[in-house]
Amino acid sequence: MEKGISTVIATLLMLIITIALAGFAYTYLSGVLTAQTAKTVELIGAVDCITGTSHILTVKNLGTSAITAASEISVTVDGSAATCTWSSATLSSGGGISTCTTGAAGVSAGSHRIRITGPGNVLSGTSLCP
Repeated sequence: MEKGISTVIATLLMLIITIALAGFAYTYLSGVLTAQTAKTVELIGAVDCITGTSHILTVKNLGTSAITAASEISVTVDGSAATCTWSSATLSSGGGISTCTTGAAGVSAGSHRIRITGPGNVLSGTSLCP
């Protein structure tokens, strides 16, 4: 008689180890994916430009957590920070919308680079002022 574990016990141990590894992988990946999509903003519509006054940006929360607009979203125009007056202080999860009116006085005619930095992503685009 040879010493060692039987093939049945070895198969059961391999099966238990495989199930445990799959469970750990699922737990890790679901946490990573949730963290990446918890707070995501999208620029909806066009960037309206009021020459000599301001830019108007409308953003939407696509994530699963609410976003506080003033503290979690920043806007730059041509590389300089823009002060936003938000129509709604909080963008609710799953589709909350708010409009930012920049306080950049003296917006000139021409092309302007707009950058919106949210908690989960960065959007950039161009605004053409008449």
